Amino acid sequence: MKESEFELNDVINDWDLNFNLGSVTKYIARAAKKVDDPVHDLRKAKWYLEREILMLERESIDWDVDRYRVRNHGDRHNF
Repeated sequence: MKESEFELNDVINDWDLNFNLGSVTKYIARAAKKVDDPVHDLRKAKWYLEREILMLERESIDWDVDRYRVRNHGDRHNF
């Protein structure tokens, strides 16, 4: 397999990926190079991706709850 002209850590930093998304990228890149057991690294990538999705969903729920509270208080504007 041809070596990449890019350093993975540089790409992760350049793209400003957080820990979870950086880990997804790392494990997918590692899986592509493995001959013996790429599934193991793909499962790790999946775990980090699912964790990121859960975090984003929780942030969305928290935001909706806060918005709902603001909407029901007469002392604040509804944005």
